[in-house]
Amino acid sequence: MTIRISKLRLGSLILAFALFVPATAWATHVFTDVSDGAFYAAPAEWAKTNNITTGSPAGSSTFKPLDGVTRGESVTFLKRYHDNVVQPQIDTNKADITTMSTALGNHSLSIDANTSDIATNASAIAAITTPITTRYTYSGTTIATPTSAWVNQVTVGVFTKAAAGTDILLDISGNSETAGTGSTNCLWQVRVDGVSDAGNSGTAASSSDGGTVVNYYSGPWNIDALFTGLSAGAHTVQLWLRGNSTSCMNNPGNFTYTMLVTES
Repeated sequence: MTIRISKLRLGSLILAFALFVPATAWATHVFTDVSDGAFYAAPAEWAKTNNITTGSPAGSSTFKPLDGVTRGESVTFLKRYHDNVVQPQIDTNKADITTMSTALGNHSLSIDANTSDIATNASAIAAITTPITTRYTYSGTTIATPTSAWVNQVTVGVFTKAAAGTDILLDISGNSETAGTGSTNCLWQVRVDGVSDAGNSGTAASSSDGGTVVNYYSGPWNIDALFTGLSAGAHTVQLWLRGNSTSCMNNPGNFTYTMLVTES
């Protein structure tokens, strides 16, 4: 038995199927026997745009909306709908899922790496149950004419920091001699890797800088400075100089002085 339904009804069925896939823009009016005001105008044009129908007869510019549809035509329309609308969207979704899966996989690797780093740092910090103090010594005499800008003058030494999440307290002793007349001075500042305890890496004076001693005459001095946020590993301790004296001499007599490094 042949079941015949009108193309009007088939158009409505196809439109219902279309609701299950992303919306597609309608083509311009393509059938001469489908008026713009017809309720099936949009479904008919959608079917032509997506190659579900090619017109009636095939390849023509007419739709013949009142003609019946055979079972053969019905299954052909459904097959074209699957091939031209459903399957391409499935392929697109699969590609999107693959891309997302790859991105999630990379993100997972990044999380694993960060977790490992956190665990390593936590273990290192946990190992430091009490502050660790290491004693270093330095010597050598340096003479320089200071300016208003900070200049690196002395490399005190290199220490190794055990963990990333700890603080470093530096305690450095020394002796200097200031030459000049009137109210002249030599300012000595301790830095780690060229950066002060307040984060100043430039040569201009900063009111926020700590770790600085002012020497107006000759005599011993001591500097304490706390450094936070240093990475684990080796770091270089330096003495930077600025001032307005004729000359500044660090460690006249070339004695041996001490630097204490406490990690906690």
